[in-house]
Amino acid sequence: YEKDSPKIDLDIEALGVPVLGVCYGLQLINHMLGGVVAPSKNREYGFEKIIVEKNISPLNPLYKIKDIEENIVWMSHGDEIQELSAKLSVDSVTRNNVISSFHHKSLPIFGVQFHPEVEHSKYGRDIIKSFVEDICKDKKHWDSSLQIERAVELIKDKVTAEGPDTQVICALSGGVDSCVAAVLTQKAVGD
Repeated sequence: YEKDSPKIDLDIEALGVPVLGVCYGLQLINHMLGGVVAPSKNREYGFEKIIVEKNISPLNPLYKIKDIEENIVWMSHGDEIQELSAKLSVDSVTRNNVISSFHHKSLPIFGVQFHPEVEHSKYGRDIIKSFVEDICKDKKHWDSSLQIERAVELIKDKVTAEGPDTQVICALSGGVDSCVAAVLTQKAVGD
């Protein structure tokens, strides 16, 4: 809403792929489809219980989750939907009656005001899994252990390419990134 903020020129309905808008993403989808988003009267930050609509569409796999009516989620927003686009249907609200999730009436476009990606959201992983597997029709095929093996091999290859007597120095700040880099380097080249 700032004077010089960039305008997003995107026809989200023409993308032809499933969309899950998270937090600002929910607000942006509503705005792009003709709804109104404005500063909240009551900012919501922290744990919040959402109330799932009784007539939620059975087509919405985001809410195929057991006990979803008792869903505790993590909120962090200062804006909210004031007018819902006519193309969207509400799936849940907070106790402050803020729209906390919706779905498009005819396309696989969904939005959640809360953060399913954090551990504080009780069924967040289930919601993301349902979106990926049920809506996007993708199955889990990524394994973090394979990523570790690949990273270790890349480091070994880089060190080996430099020559047989190559010395390696790994700087460690104590942050997550440098700690991971140090562990991978140690696995690749030893002490």
